[in-house]
Amino acid sequence: MHVILMNKNKEVLMAELNDNTFTEIIIIYNINYALLKVKNNKDTLKSLNEWFKGRGIPSRRKDLEKLLNNLKVNYKEELLFKSFGLSLSDEYWIKDINSNVT
Repeated sequence: MHVILMNKNKEVLMAELNDNTFTEIIIIYNINYALLKVKNNKDTLKSLNEWFKGRGIPSRRKDLEKLLNNLKVNYKEELLFKSFGLSLSDEYWIKDINSNVT
């Protein structure tokens, strides 16, 4: 699946996402809006995956299994993708390239 990493409403890059992992960076639209960990690293794909996987709910979160069952998701990483990868700590998120979500 092709997704776009967004910084607020700025497109940062387009990437291929397979099985909860970024497998290819297809286009970099504007590296200036990329997060520092990605922008300042020679292995952009690896740093993008490390950063994104750290955005999810921690496994130690109380009642995590109950939450996942209530939302009908099988694993916590799936919840991250259903929520556009949003985090309260920054302005980055992802969307499907066919989505008109802003």
